[in-house]
Amino acid sequence: MSILEELASVHSEFGLYPRLLSDRHFMPEDNIVERLSGIAAGKPIASVYREYITHYRTHAKGGQPLNVFAPGGVAKNVDLFSIGDWVLDNGQACLMFVFQGSLSEHEKLSVNVLSCLWALDCFNTRVDRLESRSLKLMTPEFQEIARDFWPPTGNRFTAVMNSLRITPDVARRSFVVDAVRVPYREGESSGDIDSKACQELLEREVDILRPRFIIAVGGVAKYHLEEAVPGRSVFHVRFPAPFISRADRPNVEREWDSLRELYDQCLED
Repeated sequence: MSILEELASVHSEFGLYPRLLSDRHFMPEDNIVERLSGIAAGKPIASVYREYITHYRTHAKGGQPLNVFAPGGVAKNVDLFSIGDWVLDNGQACLMFVFQGSLSEHEKLSVNVLSCLWALDCFNTRVDRLESRSLKLMTPEFQEIARDFWPPTGNRFTAVMNSLRITPDVARRSFVVDAVRVPYREGESSGDIDSKACQELLEREVDILRPRFIIAVGGVAKYHLEEAVPGRSVFHVRFPAPFISRADRPNVEREWDSLRELYDQCLED
């Protein structure tokens, strides 16, 4: 069984994506798979997601209840994961990034922190002659996706990618998910998250991906990973929030810089 099919089997067991069971749940403009398929560079990634969705539908047993999270909580939707082509080719991940939870709108099918774009050439380089430096600007088609799926401007995508020192080679070796993806079902504890199920899901994914390094981005991800895989070393860095105090900035930058040591070890493979 391929990694994609193993993931689809586990994810369908937890009922992560009930809306994937029908093509009618998402308008094309709100479906990131459809949007990626309309861009030449995005077609291979869209193909991977389509294969995964086929496996998910095969393994899903009957209907699945919709995911409903508490208003104002750490998550309000369940995004797709991202997985690099190196991971698919080698049967395991070198890096597993775990973020907090999706804040995307219910009517959208998105990917967590738009990590599916990390491995793509989303930028053009422009020379700023006044400051004698090169600027990397997102190409219009990818800027539109970033703006639509991470409003209002889409600039948070670039900030997260740059802060975590992500390069295309790092992205190709990575599996990226959210920690909070399973709410209690109706009649249990409506609106709250099922922490035990979230942690079991992470544990199952670690078993499938066998990552060399696990990176928790933010405190919520750190908590769930430490409960899910207590015997594993988890590297923790802070999430690239829009506002970090001037006093704290040097410490946070050092955290992010430390990731390069992990990346260098992965890139030797």
